[in-house]
Amino acid sequence: MAVQGKFDLFNAPAVTKELTIEDISVGTTLRVDVYNDGSCDFLNVLGEATLDGTLQLEFKNFTPIEGMSYRFLKAGSFSGEFSELEVLGIDPRIVDYEMAGGSFTIVAVPEPASLSLLGLGAVCILRCRCRKCN
Repeated sequence: MAVQGKFDLFNAPAVTKELTIEDISVGTTLRVDVYNDGSCDFLNVLGEATLDGTLQLEFKNFTPIEGMSYRFLKAGSFSGEFSELEVLGIDPRIVDYEMAGGSFTIVAVPEPASLSLLGLGAVCILRCRCRKCN
């Protein structure tokens, strides 16, 4: 199955959907919907998934917390890669994707503000310790 243009896995709201196909070639945009119950659209490719273009993730009325992950694509083999990640519905800086073991997974990462606060807290602790030493 060759896809040129936007490929929305499924166009039905609030239902996790799964599709199994033999081979796929994504040329422009693959859209995946992610839901607050921990589920997302899932594409199972029995053969080869040839990737290119944009991966578009739409988060439906929620923000994932750090450490949450969603498996959305599994294939017998992969070639190519997505050239762009487009995130809809949330701050795009808190989401990334990774490929491991023949699957692509969406991963929630710490918000930049959370990382800044963590770093500021570490600096304060170190300063307090240094004052006690002197």
